[in-house]
Amino acid sequence: MTITVKARSAQGAVSGVKQVSGGLGASQLPPVVAPGGIVNAAAPGSIITISGDQLADGESSYSSVPVGTQLAGATVLIADQAVPLLMASPQQINIKGIVPYGIEVNTTHQVLVQRGLTYGRPVEIDMAAAQPAIGLIVDGKGVPVDPANPAKAGSAITDLLHGAGRSHPGGPGWK
Repeated sequence: MTITVKARSAQGAVSGVKQVSGGLGASQLPPVVAPGGIVNAAAPGSIITISGDQLADGESSYSSVPVGTQLAGATVLIADQAVPLLMASPQQINIKGIVPYGIEVNTTHQVLVQRGLTYGRPVEIDMAAAQPAIGLIVDGKGVPVDPANPAKAGSAITDLLHGAGRSHPGGPGWK
């Protein structure tokens, strides 16, 4: 498609022509959260998983701290606030700290998945004040403990607890 714009001053002394060419891209299917596709209860600092289809443009994991709010073209909004994403793929998104500390707890909020310029249908999720769970266990060097890196007897490990809610006053949104 080409658009041509012609302009001329009222006296005709100044005139010009400008052409702009372009086209429309193919329409994009919206992200779809599967029925029951939000796994784990939500609370300040909790990690949840969203399952569905067309959630992201590809696979990607966070690569720096602080964790960003967009991965592989995907963004997740809860109560109209973008949240940090740990991992995104077309079928799954893992979210860290999904509930901003200033958001109201013990109520229902909407979760909205955006991929590029398309939005999925909002999904309701209940927000609790706390929903503690062990998320990751690391050794003294900060390396995850797993079968390839087992904890040794007498060594120090750290449990990375999530979903415990607000742990100290004065943080963002503290009232």
